[in-house]
Amino acid sequence: MSDAAGLSVVVLGGTGALGGAVQRAFEAAGARVLVISRREPEPGEAVSWAGLDLTSAPSGQLAALLAGAAADVVVNAAGLTRGGTEEQLAAANAGLVRTLVEAAAALPYRPRLVQLGTVDEYGPVCRGVGITEDLPPAPVSAYGRTKLLGAQALLGATRSGAVDGTVLRIAHVFGPGAPRTDLLGTAARHLASHCPGPLRLEPLEGRWDFVDVRDVAAAALAAATAPRASGQVVNIGCGQALSVRRLVERMIVLSGLGVPLVEEPGAGGHPAGPAWQRVDISRARLLLGWRPRFGTVRSLRDQLAKAGAPNRAMVARPRWTSGLDGRTALVTGATGLVGEPPPAPSRQKNTDGLAFRNPGRPVKEISGDLEGPTDTKSSDGSRIGRFHAPLWVVAAVEERWGALDVLVANAWRRGARCDPRARFEDIPEGDWLPVVADSLAPVIRTVQRAVVGMRERGWGRIALVSSRRVPDEFHGAAEAGLHGLARGLSGQVAADGVLVNAVCPEDAPSGARAVAQTLLFLCSEANTHLTGHTLTLTGG
Repeated sequence: MSDAAGLSVVVLGGTGALGGAVQRAFEAAGARVLVISRREPEPGEAVSWAGLDLTSAPSGQLAALLAGAAADVVVNAAGLTRGGTEEQLAAANAGLVRTLVEAAAALPYRPRLVQLGTVDEYGPVCRGVGITEDLPPAPVSAYGRTKLLGAQALLGATRSGAVDGTVLRIAHVFGPGAPRTDLLGTAARHLASHCPGPLRLEPLEGRWDFVDVRDVAAAALAAATAPRASGQVVNIGCGQALSVRRLVERMIVLSGLGVPLVEEPGAGGHPAGPAWQRVDISRARLLLGWRPRFGTVRSLRDQLAKAGAPNRAMVARPRWTSGLDGRTALVTGATGLVGEPPPAPSRQKNTDGLAFRNPGRPVKEISGDLEGPTDTKSSDGSRIGRFHAPLWVVAAVEERWGALDVLVANAWRRGARCDPRARFEDIPEGDWLPVVADSLAPVIRTVQRAVVGMRERGWGRIALVSSRRVPDEFHGAAEAGLHGLARGLSGQVAADGVLVNAVCPEDAPSGARAVAQTLLFLCSEANTHLTGHTLTLTGG
């Protein structure tokens, strides 16, 4: 049972894209919801609605509506994002909030006011900076400035005890029902048209934080009853800086259309925005018990479906053997039998080595001397154990080919313990600790580096190669750690389209081809659900 069950909730601007999601979330939680907006609900929507122009109505009229509804919670999802003068933006984004504060202060009780603000209130930050709620706001756009004035009005009234308010500063919104005029909304509408031509947009250079509209509604639901949220600013986002270009490209792929993306100044399709934007969502977890639950791929796919795009991607899905076409893969320990790239025709003309890419164009290898990205060939895959090697090798692959889609972690420390005749309990820590650490830690570091870009792009495959035939108990402990890593990590990244599995061959030399084919399937698009498992390959 939700804490919002039975509450009376008023949603200002509840017929808009964001307000509609909030209204549905509260109703699903068992609350009684009244929508107040200028625009009427769509025909067929079972919504309790009161018509009011919130930008010009006096506070007494709004107070009467709140009192008549016996409102316990008021969520302000109304406002103007673009298309108006600064005076119009100020009336919709700041004046409306001041009217709400006056109306709530006139009531004989204190409803919880939840203001849906924007991350644009902070203004630009340096690349790599995570935006915390303590950052002094310095907005540069009229939208950000006017939204900040509204947030300050609510927070000031809360500090004085006149009202009980919370401000949620929301990152860029996407997902089903997200604003049709935003960047991804524009792309979704274009791809949903019957005969789409090239998708023409302004240059897509930024990296922004995005959050699903359903996650925003869940945050508003949590803020309505969270006792420690009063008087607080809380960031709502995914906590990652996602490449705007890659999101649009991923939406095109999901649409199943071969629509070219044309970026040119003056194209007229957004995106004016910051070069970098990533919000810190630690406070949302602490105060609201909230975290984003919708992965990037699901949000994009659902936004396409809501826009009316047919599911062409399912119709055009290739055979699984070609499921790696155009993907970039990194294979560590690629000079061993198991580490050899899959045989033809899947490999086509790819070269042996640490990094290879489908289809057929030969590529230069990443150096085995992994202290930095170079073009020098080396077969010393054991050097992946150097502390900074994973950082350099993943960065080199992403720099050279733009992305890392598949990681096959096959490199590990071989060899037995120093004294094979010594009893287990007599072996000093100085002898066994390096064996365990050097076998497991490099894999963890490499996966840590690789999974960042995979989560950002909403697709990735990770395969950890272990062995049932280990020379001693300490190598066995490290191999078991790989299985635990696959099981534990899979639950965290599955929602982002990243699947993690382990493969444990019984006898790699006699079945290297079978192992390679298993890895090919696990890392292909044919594997849509298998994650968190260890596959033991015994040959029969």
